[in-house]
Amino acid sequence: MSAKSCYFLVLAIILLTIDSAGRPVWMENFAVADKGYWGDDDGVSVHSDLSGIVNWTLDVENCVFEASNDYVKTVSTSGGRFEALDCDGEAVWRSAWIAISGEENISCQLIAKETGSGKTEANKYIAVYYRIDEGAETLFETNGHVAGNWGEAEVRQEGLTGDSLQIIIRMKTTYASDKIMIDDILVETQEPPLLPENLAAAGDVLLNELLFNPYPDCPDFVELVNVSDKTIRTDHLRIASRDGDGNLKQVEPLSAYADYLEPGGYALFCENPDTLSLLYPQSCPENFRMADLPSMPNDGGVVVLLDDSLNVLDELVYSEKMHNPLVADEEAVSLERKSFSRASSDWENWTSAAAASGFATPGCPNSMAEVATDDTSVRLEPKAISPNGDGYNDYLTIRLQLSRPDWIVNSRVFDSAGRLVGQPQKNVTIGQQADLTWDGKRENGQELPAGIYVFFIELTNLTGEELVFKKSCTIVNGIM
Repeated sequence: MSAKSCYFLVLAIILLTIDSAGRPVWMENFAVADKGYWGDDDGVSVHSDLSGIVNWTLDVENCVFEASNDYVKTVSTSGGRFEALDCDGEAVWRSAWIAISGEENISCQLIAKETGSGKTEANKYIAVYYRIDEGAETLFETNGHVAGNWGEAEVRQEGLTGDSLQIIIRMKTTYASDKIMIDDILVETQEPPLLPENLAAAGDVLLNELLFNPYPDCPDFVELVNVSDKTIRTDHLRIASRDGDGNLKQVEPLSAYADYLEPGGYALFCENPDTLSLLYPQSCPENFRMADLPSMPNDGGVVVLLDDSLNVLDELVYSEKMHNPLVADEEAVSLERKSFSRASSDWENWTSAAAASGFATPGCPNSMAEVATDDTSVRLEPKAISPNGDGYNDYLTIRLQLSRPDWIVNSRVFDSAGRLVGQPQKNVTIGQQADLTWDGKRENGQELPAGIYVFFIELTNLTGEELVFKKSCTIVNGIM
C-alpha cells in the first residue's frame, strides 16, 4: 500500500474513533505492529525494532526489561496501538517535529488507556506534553497526566500556534499485570470560514489534462487549472460522470477538507498519485491531490466538474479517437488541453501529450499548451560537444520554438561526407517548445569520430504543414 493510501486509511480510522471537526495536520495510530523494545526470557537480552519508523522516536534508557513480556512497543490489538507493560521505569515517546506554520487554532488529542489492578500513581501513569518551536515541555490541559486506575481518557490540548510542534509522552508501569496504552494521536486545525470569493463559477476552473487508459495497477487522473483571479476552495468542487441518459452519476468530492487552488494554479486528482512522478519525468508532485474519481473507460466517457449545488463548471466528452493518430500506443498517454480560451467540448482543443515530455505532464503546464508567439526557431546547443562521459558538454540539445503545438519531429544526422550516421528522433510528438537531445553516438552506441556533423530536422503536423531545418554541430575529442 502506498504512503498516501496509508495516510488516508489512518485518517479514516482516527475519525471514526475520535469526534473531530477539523482538518488533520499530522496523525499516528500505530498501524505497524512490533516496533519498539522488549525483553527476553533469559532476563538479560533486550530486543528492538524501529525500522521504517519516521513519525516518532522512543527513549527507554530508564527502563528495565527482564522477560519477553516486558515491553514498550506497538501491538496489533484493536487495529494497532502503542503499549507499555512492566518496563519498570519511564519510557519517553516523542513525535517528529510537526510543521504548523500558517495554520490556525491547532489542537491535539489522543487516547490514553490502562488495564490492571495497580493503583499506585507513582508507578503507573501517562503524562502528555507539547513543545512549540524548541520551547519547554508543557503539560496538556485536559487529562495531560493520568495515573493509577483511570481506565480510559481523551487527552487534549487546544489553541496551539507556532512554526513547529512536538508531542512528548512519558509512560511508566512497573507490574506485569498493569498495561498502559496510547492510540489515535491527531493534530488538526479548524477549518477556515468559507468566503463567497473562494467558490468557483462556470469557467473559473477548467479540465486541463486527463489520463483514462493508464498502465495496469496505475491510476487514472484528472488535472484542473484555475484560470480565474480567485483563490478557489477545492473542497467545494465535485467530479462526476454521466450515464447513458445523460444523468449525473458517481459524483465524488475532490477534497474532504479546505484546500486552495491559487490563480493560475494546477491541481491533479488521483486515487493513488504516488506512482505518477516515477512514470512521468515531467511532473509536479506538489500539485498532486488524493481523491476518488468516477470510472473512466479506456475507449471514451464523460468527465464533469461540478460545484456543491451540482452546477456544471466544465465538462468533457472524451474518446480515444482524440489522440494524435500518429501515436502508436495510446496506453498511459494523457489527453492535454491546448487552449484555455477554447471550449472543452471542442475536440480540436485536445491532443496527446508530447512524447518528448514523457506522454503526460501531471500537475504541470501542458506540453501541448498553445503559447502566444509567432516565432519559429531551431537551435543546437552547444555548438560543439565532447561525448566522453565527463559530465561536461556530453550531449547536444536541439531547442525548438514553434508558432503552434502538435508537431511530429524526425531528425537525421550526416557526417561531413554525407553519410547517414544516426536518426535521434523518429516520429516524436512535441508541443510549441521542446528540448531534444543527442548523445553524439551512432544508434548502436558506437562513438563517432571528431568532426562536423549536419542535422536535418523535419517537422510535420496533421494539417500537412512541413518545416525543414539544416543545422550543424561539431564533435571534439577531450575536455572542452
